[in-house]
Amino acid sequence: MFSPLPFLRRGIPCLPTGLSECGFIKWNSGKIKIRAEINEIENKNNRKNHCKQHCKVEEERRRKKKKKKKKKKKKKKKKKKKKKKKKKKKKKKEEEEESWRTYTI
Repeated sequence: MFSPLPFLRRGIPCLPTGLSECGFIKWNSGKIKIRAEINEIENKNNRKNHCKQHCKVEEERRRKKKKKKKKKKKKKKKKKKKKKKKKKKKKKKEEEEESWRTYTI
């Protein structure tokens, strides 16, 4: 079973998966909640502020990654259908000339 204590001792109160506020850790499909006491951050307000800052940094990183992926996808589109239409028109003109010749003979 996963234990959150080694992460908290290192001074990382937030874990990226399943954490809403600093000091509350959810694991095993969110049914078990453990209250972890953090020595570095004592007040509840400080915990909340730290968690908000931590979450904002993670969201900005995710947004930057998504923008880079979208820009790469847009460059791959190409158009190649105009050349086929021009060839068809030339064939029709040649057929009309041949039919006229057959009638004159």
